[in-house]
Amino acid sequence: MEDKKFVLELNEAQLRLIKDALEEYFRIRMNQWNGLADSLASKNVDFSQENPNHRQIFDDFITRRKCVKCTFEAVGNMLWGYGNNPKTHEQLTAEDIWQVIRCTLWNENHKPGEDTWCVDSRPPMNCSGEPLPKCRRVEE
Repeated sequence: MEDKKFVLELNEAQLRLIKDALEEYFRIRMNQWNGLADSLASKNVDFSQENPNHRQIFDDFITRRKCVKCTFEAVGNMLWGYGNNPKTHEQLTAEDIWQVIRCTLWNENHKPGEDTWCVDSRPPMNCSGEPLPKCRRVEE
């Protein structure tokens, strides 16, 4: 098979969305539902401190998030079984792409040497054995 290469030109918001989608994809297949549960449980919720019902709204969110996560984990256990299943090649490839994108986004938004304790600032690790993709800003 021929090694075809593609360039995908995106704005930063689109790149962030792809990063989040890739992370969700490989985490869900590991039965790690936290991000999706947070996202679904917080949809249309007003978390502002000014809201007089702030505490009750937050408590309701925590309860809803826990229920969503437990439900998804039960489904995951039915699909993939209990325990630690090895990641598929597709999951590992998604993780590679995700790592490249998150490092690129970090480099775009931080000065060299700033916050180097953050895992996003570290060079991406190769998990799949595939060549790591390249991600760069297109200069106009």
